[in-house]
Amino acid sequence: MPAWDAVNAPFTNHPVDGAGFAGRGTALVWGLASHGKGPGLEEIFYIADRTSIDQAEALIREFGVMAVDEAAARSRHYRELGNAIRFCEWRQMERFLSLLTLDIAVGTVH
Repeated sequence: MPAWDAVNAPFTNHPVDGAGFAGRGTALVWGLASHGKGPGLEEIFYIADRTSIDQAEALIREFGVMAVDEAAARSRHYRELGNAIRFCEWRQMERFLSLLTLDIAVGTVH
């Protein structure tokens, strides 16, 4: 795995040290908490506007469970092109879609 992807490993479903995201995701997400109350959503991903949510919905409709992989492929594509803005947008989309696959509540629960 390239060094620049190591930071984002908890948010992908690609194998990391022999274990996929599904087997390690919960522990890694909770490991991000810095204030003792569990992680806030802003610590895990950032969505700029409603358009991003609509894009996530479209990806899920088109690719189903593979939507996370598609977002990852698009982020890599833009990184290779040198388009940092689009790379960051798709990387955050990948993180958001990964979060949707968790079986736990993340952030403040009322």
